[in-house]
Order: sequence, then structure tokens, then C-alpha cells
Amino acid sequence: KETANQRLVSTDTLGDDVAAVEASIKKHEAIETDIKAYEERVMALTEFAIELSEEGYHDIARISRQNESVTELWHQLLALLTSKRRRLEASMGLRKVFQEMLDLIDYMDEMKIGLLSDDYGKHLAGVEDLLQKHSLVEADVAALADRVATLSASAQKHADDVSEEEESYRVDPGLIAERQEELNSSYGELQEFSSVRRSRLEDSLGVQQFCCDADEEEAWLKEQQQILDQDDHIRDMTGVQHMERKQQGLEAEMIGHERRVESIVESGNGMLLSDLFTASTIIKPRVASLDKNWANFRQSAATKRQRIEQYQFLYQYIADAEETVDWLSMMEQVVGSSEYGRDEYSTQALMKKHETIEEELLNYEKVISALQLQFAQLAPEDKSESVSRMEPRIAELYTGLLDTSARRRGELKGAWERHKFWRESELVESWIADKRAMVLSLETGEDVVEAERLRGRLSALEVEVRAGGEGQVERIDGMARKLLEGGHRDGEEIETRRDHIKERWIEFLELLQRRKAEAAAASGLQEFYHTVDETIKWINEKAVLLENSRGAEGKDLDAVLKEQRQLQAIERDLLALADKVGTLNADAKSLSGEHPESADGIGRRMDELNRVWKDLSDQMTNRRAQLGESGNLQVYLQDIVAFQAWLSDAYIRASSNELPSSVSQSEEKLKQHKELNAEMNAYTPTYQNITSSGKRIIPDAPAEGDDLQAEAKRRLVAVESDWAMLWDAWEGRQELLIASLAYQSFKRDREDRKSG
Repeated sequence: KETANQRLVSTDTLGDDVAAVEASIKKHEAIETDIKAYEERVMALTEFAIELSEEGYHDIARISRQNESVTELWHQLLALLTSKRRRLEASMGLRKVFQEMLDLIDYMDEMKIGLLSDDYGKHLAGVEDLLQKHSLVEADVAALADRVATLSASAQKHADDVSEEEESYRVDPGLIAERQEELNSSYGELQEFSSVRRSRLEDSLGVQQFCCDADEEEAWLKEQQQILDQDDHIRDMTGVQHMERKQQGLEAEMIGHERRVESIVESGNGMLLSDLFTASTIIKPRVASLDKNWANFRQSAATKRQRIEQYQFLYQYIADAEETVDWLSMMEQVVGSSEYGRDEYSTQALMKKHETIEEELLNYEKVISALQLQFAQLAPEDKSESVSRMEPRIAELYTGLLDTSARRRGELKGAWERHKFWRESELVESWIADKRAMVLSLETGEDVVEAERLRGRLSALEVEVRAGGEGQVERIDGMARKLLEGGHRDGEEIETRRDHIKERWIEFLELLQRRKAEAAAASGLQEFYHTVDETIKWINEKAVLLENSRGAEGKDLDAVLKEQRQLQAIERDLLALADKVGTLNADAKSLSGEHPESADGIGRRMDELNRVWKDLSDQMTNRRAQLGESGNLQVYLQDIVAFQAWLSDAYIRASSNELPSSVSQSEEKLKQHKELNAEMNAYTPTYQNITSSGKRIIPDAPAEGDDLQAEAKRRLVAVESDWAMLWDAWEGRQELLIASLAYQSFKRDREDRKSG
């Protein structure tokens, strides 16, 4: 079988592409699985040969030679498997590099098609869009350089880094060089196409930019000329000022546009001289038109400036009075604002702003006095009815504005106090949330010390939060009470906020108490873990002691008897250990029910305990067999201890007082109880064998000083009593579950009739 497998894995059929290599790898994996399935058989042959050697088999020399031959063939086969695996992985790596090269060349060919396009944009936005797209293409082309270099280097590595073993099956270096040249050539051509297209797009951008700039200036000149040609219709100083501002703005714009026009004309003349795109038929008339329109516009602007100067001084008083009325009206809206700030800081900023406004109002009295003096100096014929009404109106607006300002000052102060309360309450709530997160973040720990430490930390934390938190909550309550007594307009909201903080504080204290209770429960769980670990340690110590007692084989009778006495002493200790293991198993079931979240951890600990206990029991059995003793009493004690452990577990299940709360749960519990009955019936032969064997092996009166016989007698009596108690408990539980099912069925039917 090994020779055939060696021929199979030595075959160098690797495949010419990725799919073929993948198929070869899958086939090789199947071969590896098939071959490694024989590993246990090879090991079993080796172990059998060792056993024959230890037993002194007469033809052990021939057996050893055959075993060495099998072992050598097996190692040769494993070496061939490893070599074949390396060859397949190297071939797969190179085929993937070739495939990536072909994919990259196809991708670059697709990019070349876009770079050869004749579309260079029909307008400026189109050219800019094409340039932006081309920039992205250039970035893609630049990014491809690393990928091309990486693929080329990867392929070259497969051509260079070849061991003597791989020399016989490596790929032709010429093929690798050909693929590298094809990839580099395609990338170079792509770079050239990209450079040519950028140059042409930039030329197109220059022409389109000139046309766009010229269109913008022509449109601006036309629009402003229409404004200059409109009738003035000046009726007041505001109109004069409006016209003046417009004219100043226009003149300021003219400075910038003049430089822009000069730049556009210079750019157009430059393109005419360079004969760019032979566009003189378009650019030349545009340059002449722009020069002419600009000169005409400058003349119209100068004429408009002369007309504006004629209106100044005409409506000065009327303008000043109307400006004062407008300012007072505007300040009335500002002072009468219903905005009081979103928080303490924004409200405080509004208060400072209002102080500035009040100072400005007081200072504005000088402006009003000056306006009154100006009105007194007016000629009688200028004091028309409309003009005379403006002075008392201004005085009335100013007085009302001062009253509104004083009222808003008080409202802002109330809003600031409310926001301050809100900020303080948020700080307290945040503090409570932080402490709550701290309590939730405290982990139970993995041992008794950590569990006790957690209890101490929770107790210290409770003292800390009560010392700091109660004072903060009381402070919030005092602030809220002060605002409510002052009749604050947001009283209901403030009261709700205060109650919310109190509720959060009470919830946190309840959480702290729950966590303290959980920590106490975790401490008991960790104590159980500690007991299990100590028991495992004790069992391991007994295993070491048992191992150290070896050495009587082949010696005289006195040595054998001495070791037998040592074993009997160890066996007496094991009887105590058996009780402890049984007790811990029962405790584990109870704790798993109390702590379902820790059931997995408890199960792992008990699996380890039961494993080392079983190993120790097996070790004791082997030692008795090696010493040539019958061991009937010891075997019987082991059987009866194991049966007692099952009896204890079965009795816990049979005597449970847990009652189902629904029909489905009742049916499930009955099903489980019937399964327990089947399990008890299955253990009946074991019980009968234990009782009959005990009566046969154990004398009615154990020998004086023979602790094993006394222990066996005691356990036999206990088994007979526990077996009877188990059946009584099962029958009692059966009656209870049947009655519970009847009650739950009646309850369900009654609820169905009510809902119907």
C-alpha cells in the first residue's frame, strides 16, 4: 500500500492554468487525507511491536525489522507528500501571477480606448469635466505602475528562486520573460496615450476659457448698461444713497472688470499670434467687440456720476429722520426678540449683547437731540405736515424702546437661571451615568480573592457615591425649588427635570444593591471552583504517590506484600476522595441551576475533575493487576462508588419539587420523568449484580482492622436503602406531575373559554 502511494504522490502532473492546478491541489488533499488515515494503524503496529518486545516474544528480531521497514516507508511517504504540496503551491502562485498579468493587460486595453477618443469638449464645462476625468485616469495609470512592477517581480521570483529539487518542474524562464515584456509594453503604450490626450485637452481648455470669459464680460457690460440707462425717479435721500451705493459698487466693479477685460484681450491676441486651432475667425471679432463695448460703457458711467451729484443735499433732513425711525423700528424688533438662548452660555451671550444694545440706546439720545436741533433750524416753508409729524413719532418710539429693553433684561435673567439649573442637572445626571457604567464594568473575577475584592470595591463605591451623590441631588432639588417659588414660566419643565434626576439616582442605588448581591453569589461560585481545583490537586498528588509505589514486580514476596499494604492505604484515601467527587458533582448540578450563565465553566471544571479521578481509578486498577492480586474487593468498591454517584444524581432528578407553569412544560417534565424511569430500569441489573456480588464477596462480619471490607459493607447497606428511596421518590414525583398536567390543562381550557 505504501509503495503504491509513493508512486501516486511522486507524479509531477501540476496543470497549465489556475483551474488545472486547483484541481491538482484538491486531488492531492484527497490523497493526503487518505494516507494520513493510516497513521493510527502505523502507530498501532509500532506500539504492538513494542508490546511484543516487552513480553519477550521469541521472534522479536523479525518483528523489529518489519516494524522498522514500515516506519521508514511511512516517513518516506510523508516526505513525498510534503514535497508534492510545495510543488503544487509554487505552481499555483505562478499561474495566479500569469492570470493577474492577463487581467491587467485587458484592463489597460480598455483604458486605451477611452484615451483615443476625439471628444475634447464643446464648451468650458465640458473641457473641465474631461480634464477632471483625465486626472482620475492619470492617477489610475500611475497607480498601475506599482502593480505592474509587483507582478513582474513576482514572476521573476518564480524564475530565479528555484531549488535543485524544483529545477525539474519549473516553468520555462522564456515564457516568464515573454509575459513580463508584454505587460511592460502595454503599460508604456498606455502612458504615452495618456500624455497625448492631456496636451490636447489643455489646448482646448485655453480656447474655451477665452470664449467663456469674453461672454461673461459682454453679458456684464450689457446688464450694467441697461441699469445705467434706467430713469432715476429719486424721491428721497434713501433713493439718493441707494443710487450712490450702486454707483460706488459699479465703479469698484469696473476696476476689477477693466483688468479682466485687458487680460482677456491680451489672451486673445496671444492665441491669434500662436494660430492655436486656427481660431482667428472666432477670436479676432470677439476682441474688437469687447474693446468697443468697454469704451462706450465707461462714458455712460461718467455721465451717471454727474447726475447723482445733483441729488446730494436735497433730502438730508428727511433722510436723517427716516433713518432714525428705521433704526428705532429695527431696534424694537431686536429688543422685542423672543430668543432667550439654547443654553446657559448662549443666554449669557445674549445678556451681554443686550447690555451693549442698552448702552447703544442711551448713546443714541445724542442723535435724537441733534435731529431736533436740525428740525428747529428748518425754514418754516420746509416744515410740511409730513415732516412735522416725524419729531413726536421719533420721541414716542424711543421711549417705548427703553421700556421694552428693561423688560427683556429681566426675561433674559430668568432664562439664564433656568439654563444654569439645566446644566447643573445634566452634570449630576452624567455623574450618575458614569458611576453606573463603573458599577456595570466591574467584573466578577476568576477566583475567590477577585470575588471578595469585587465585594469590597462595591461597598467602598457605595460609601463614595452616597457621600457625593446625595449632596448633588439635594442641590438640584434646591435650585428647582427656588425657581418654582419665583414663578418661573418653565416651572412644569423644571419640576419634571428635577423628578427625573431623583428617579435616576434611585435607579442607580438599586443597581448598586443588585450588583452587591451578584458579587456575593459569585463569591460562593468561586469558592466552589477553589474546592474543585484543590480536589484535582489532591487527586494528582495521589496519582504521583501511586506511581512512586512501583518497583515490587520481579522481587521477593516481602516486597510485594509491602507494596500491597501501600496500595491498601492509598485505596482508603480514594474512598474518601470518591465521596468528595460525588458531593462536588451534586453541588455542580445545583450551582448550574442557580448560575445558568456559568454552567459552561462549571461543566468544564467538573469534566476535568471526573477525568483525573477516572485516570487515578484506572491507574489503581492497573497497579493491582500488575501485582497479581485478584482485586475483587477493590473492583467491587469502585463499582459501588460509581453506582452511588449515579444514585445520587438520579435521586436529585426524581425528588425535584419544581412545578411546571404550562401544559407544554408539564408534558415535557413527564417525558423527562419517563426517561428517568427507563434509565432506572436499565440500572436494575447493575443494582442486582452489586447486591449479589456484595453478599458473595463481603463476609457478614468483616475481619477486624480490614477497613476495605467495613467500607464495602457500609456502602452495600447504603445502596440498598438509597435504591428503595429512589423508587419511592420517582413514584411521588410521577403523581405530582400527573396532577400538575391535569391542573394546567384545566387552567388553559378555562382561559380559552374566557377569551372565546
